[in-house]
Amino acid sequence: MAIGGRGDLASTQESINLDSNTKKAMNKIASSLSSNYHFEKEHFNDKYGKRKLPEFSELDVTLGCVPDGGFWFDNYRGTKRKLCFVFESKHQGTDGNAIERWGKNYILCKMLNPKVKYITFLSGSGCCDGKILHKFSETMKNLDPESCIFYLNENGFTEEEITSIMTSYLNKEIE
Repeated sequence: MAIGGRGDLASTQESINLDSNTKKAMNKIASSLSSNYHFEKEHFNDKYGKRKLPEFSELDVTLGCVPDGGFWFDNYRGTKRKLCFVFESKHQGTDGNAIERWGKNYILCKMLNPKVKYITFLSGSGCCDGKILHKFSETMKNLDPESCIFYLNENGFTEEEITSIMTSYLNKEIE
């Protein structure tokens, strides 16, 4: 099993599966428009500015922010809007640093809305009681119980499970 790798690419089959299932769920929901919320996929500083979120650009954020399940706003681009939900997925064994990379996206999203719901799917042996992902999720929930929401499953999540969980949030009334 490979350990480590590029931070922007899944490097193990388990990580690839979780990433793929999250992106498929995101795309299915976004394309069906079965949500009260408006979808944005990513924030990259490309040379044409086409992949930048205006909210990050206004804050001069030059770091990329690409949560696996996307950004979900209460209104369309070009209007005053609030970031409501972000979905992320991370796979990690008992070693590695996948969860450390989680923090950058979380902090950037909290800059846009301190009350954003940041929902994360965690998989791998690090999810077991007392292991790194379990300890991390418990700590973050204690620090930010309103925003940090974690789903842990050592064996990962199917596309259908992720779609169901994402939809349960995205069908809520806009606050």
